[in-house]
Amino acid sequence: MILGAQGLTASADQLRAVAVAVVLGTPILVAAAVIAVPERPTESWRTSALRPAEALRLIAGNPALLRMVGAVLLFVSGVVLQGTLHRLILADVVGDESRFPMMLLIENLATLAAVPAWVLVSDRIGKHRALAAAALWLAFWSLPLTQIGPGDAVWLIACVAIRGSSFVAIVLLANSIAADVVDFDTAASGRQRTGLFFAVWGMVTKGALAAGVALGTSLPAAIGYVPNTELSPDVQKALMRIYGLLPALLMGGGAIFLWNFPITRERHAEVRAAIDARSAQRGRGAKARTRRPGSSGGGDGEDPEPPRPRGSAALDRRGR
Repeated sequence: MILGAQGLTASADQLRAVAVAVVLGTPILVAAAVIAVPERPTESWRTSALRPAEALRLIAGNPALLRMVGAVLLFVSGVVLQGTLHRLILADVVGDESRFPMMLLIENLATLAAVPAWVLVSDRIGKHRALAAAALWLAFWSLPLTQIGPGDAVWLIACVAIRGSSFVAIVLLANSIAADVVDFDTAASGRQRTGLFFAVWGMVTKGALAAGVALGTSLPAAIGYVPNTELSPDVQKALMRIYGLLPALLMGGGAIFLWNFPITRERHAEVRAAIDARSAQRGRGAKARTRRPGSSGGGDGEDPEPPRPRGSAALDRRGR
């Protein structure tokens, strides 16, 4: 909208202006985050290098992580599939491509405004249930998109905004649960393997983004859709099912992975208490060794471990 008001109406000019804004704005925003966001004290844990085969066995033996991988693959690919088709639907089905900037603005404002509400929901029912609810909300409001037709720009924008009000919540809650999975592994194994888990998490997220774009481009082409041409009724109906029904099915499928999720709010509280207790013990042990005459500060012996949290063994089948 702003670019259009400045006379930049061509897609190439708009993309160039967005790129310049990103290049100029990113260092400023990153610097503000680094300065304003406090850093938690570093927790001292044992670390050890893992061979690729060991890392794969560790990942395969963590059921909570595997569930989150399945859920995020479906959640993100479903959302990206729809995002890939937004502009094409406005142009070739609704017949009003000029509404695209307005639709994106309203969708983004709606999803940001709804974040506090989803945080309250997660505080009340737990993060995994809130994540499933957010995904099912998006799935439910994707279904009316199958009925969009020529001239339905207002109805399309309304559905996209309502359905998109849970998008950021899905991303935030999924990342938060991924951190909880790392806490369980840390408490169960006594080792700090955050880098491994979040490397896998990053690969899964990028894979889901690629899958969503692939679905949003290959499936319409497979049904005979050609952009900027008049659509036959059959092609339009199939295209709207790809746009509305398929993402709803993907979101619903992802929510199934969260059924009876092993990391609840209560169990994670136990895990954090165990980690904090262990960190405190290590800190006291380090101070004692520093004060002891002739101590090298090394560690032939290790600080005693606090009791492992209930259920942690099941989440660390690989063991030590």
